[in-house]
Amino acid sequence: MNIKSCLLIGVAMLTFSLPMSAAYELVWSDEFDCDELNPTVWTYEIGAGGWGNGESQYYTSRADNLYLQDGKMIIVAKKEDYSGSSYTSARIKSNGKVQARYGKVESLIKTPKANTGVWPAFWMLGKGADSWPYQGEIDIMEEMCTSNTTTWNRALSTYHWNNNGMDGSYSNVNYGQSITFDEEVGDLWRIFGVEWTPSVLIGYVCDADGSNRQNVVTMSTAAATDRSNGIYAFNYEFYMLYNIALGGAYVNYNIAQDFTSCQMQVDWVRIYQDKTDYPQSTLTDNSSSCGTEIDVCTNSFASYTSMSNVCNENNVWNVVEGLASYSGTTITANPKLSYDNMYVVTVGNKNPLKASTEYTLSGTITSTENATVNIYVESNNDNKLQMFNDNEITLTAGQEYKFSISETAAERLDAPALVLSVSGGPADAVYTISNVSLKGSECVTAVNDVVADNHYLVVYPNPISDYAVVESDEVIKSAEILSLNGKVLKQFNFNSDNYEINMSGISSGLYILKAVYTNDNVEITKILKK
Repeated sequence: MNIKSCLLIGVAMLTFSLPMSAAYELVWSDEFDCDELNPTVWTYEIGAGGWGNGESQYYTSRADNLYLQDGKMIIVAKKEDYSGSSYTSARIKSNGKVQARYGKVESLIKTPKANTGVWPAFWMLGKGADSWPYQGEIDIMEEMCTSNTTTWNRALSTYHWNNNGMDGSYSNVNYGQSITFDEEVGDLWRIFGVEWTPSVLIGYVCDADGSNRQNVVTMSTAAATDRSNGIYAFNYEFYMLYNIALGGAYVNYNIAQDFTSCQMQVDWVRIYQDKTDYPQSTLTDNSSSCGTEIDVCTNSFASYTSMSNVCNENNVWNVVEGLASYSGTTITANPKLSYDNMYVVTVGNKNPLKASTEYTLSGTITSTENATVNIYVESNNDNKLQMFNDNEITLTAGQEYKFSISETAAERLDAPALVLSVSGGPADAVYTISNVSLKGSECVTAVNDVVADNHYLVVYPNPISDYAVVESDEVIKSAEILSLNGKVLKQFNFNSDNYEINMSGISSGLYILKAVYTNDNVEITKILKK
C-alpha cells in the first residue's frame, strides 16, 4: 500500500491470453469460520507512525478493530483517541505463515462505505527482498476516497517494484489502473483477485457469484529474467495483507470531519493454482484449521524465554544492563538506583490467553527493602494489551507476599509477559518473584487447597453467608479479606485459636483470604461470598 510516486517506466501494456488448458484448483483458503482470527494464518501489525504514507490511524489487535462474526472477518476503523492517535484500525498479514508464488488469489469483500480519507486494501508483499519497494507489491484492491466524490465509486489495482533492480539503489516505480462502478463503493459484495503467472499479472474484479469478470490492470513480467530487473520480484512468493488506513498522502491527508467509523467485511480468501501449466507454482502453508486450540490450563509462566527492562531517571529512559535476570521459574531484579520508573518485562512460554476467559495470576514476591510494586501481564507483541494492571502490592522488607488476582481476558493476548513495575523504589532493593502461575481460573487449585509451605489452611463453610471459621495447623495472628485486585476490605486480629471472620457487608463474589502466622509467614486462599 505504499504510495511514493506514479511513474511508469518501460512497462509492456499488452493483451494476454492464458493457456486454454488452464485448470486452477483450490489449494488453500480461509473462510473465517473460526471463533477468532486464526493465529496460524494471520499476524497483527501494531502501531502508528504513518506507515510510509502519512496515515493517521493506530493499528491495534483489539476486538474493537477486528473480529469474526457469522463466518466473516470484520475490520473496523474508528475515530477515537488511542496511544497518541485520533483514529484506530487493524492491519493483518500472512507473512511466514501462508504465502504463494503464481496462481489466482481472490477474496470476497464488502468494502467500507465511501467517505473522505477512507482507504481499505487487500494486497500482497514479496519475499524476494527484505524491504520495500525491492520486494515488490501487488495491490489487488485499494479504494482511496478523497474529498472529490468521483473517487467514491472507484477501485484500483496496482503493482510496485524498484526500477533499479532488486538490489540496486532506491527508485520506486508503480503501474496501476482503476475501475469505475455504477454505485459507490461499499454498496455491494465483490470478488477482488489477481491472476499471476511467470509472465503476466492480471488484476480483476467479479460479481459476488464469480460472474462478470472485468480485468482492471494487466502487466507483463516476462522480460524480467534476473534480479537486475526489479520486476523479477514477482517471481518469488508473496504474502497477503488486509487493512483500512485513514488519511495519508494519496487521500490528501484529509479525513471527513463527520467520520466516526467504517468497516470492511471479508467473507473468504482463496488461493487457486494450476501446477500443470505452471509447475513453478509454490505454496507455503504453515497454518492449521482454526489454529491450535488454546489450552487455558497451561501455565503461561511455567518457564521464561526472554527478559528486558527499561528505567526512567529524570525523564530519560534507558535499558540498564544487569538489572534483572531469571533462572528456572524465579525472576530477580536488583536496581542499584532509585528510578522514577522501572519496568522489568519477562516473557513466558508464549502460551496465549483466550478471549472471554477468566484467568488467575498468582505467585510470590519478596523485597529486601520496603516498597510498593505492581505486577501485571502484557502482550510482548503489543504492550497496550494488559491484564491485572491494578495489582498493586505493598511489600515489607524481608517478608514474603503471595498474590492471587483474577480477571477476564477481553480479547486474545499473545506472548504474555510478566511485568514488574516500580516507581521511585529504593536503591539496592532486591526483588524476587517466584512460582508464578497464569492459568484459566477454572484450572486453578480449588478454594480450600493449601498454596504454600504445606500448611493446612481451610475456611468453612465455603461459600460463606456472613460468618466463617478459619482452621490451620499454625497459629494465625491476623487475617485480611482482599478483593481480586488486592484491595483490603476487612482486617481481623486474633488473640486465641478461635479464628472467626465476619463477611457481612461484603457483596457476593470471589475474594482472597490472607492469613498471617506468628512467624510472619503468609498463606492465601480463595473464598466465595454468597
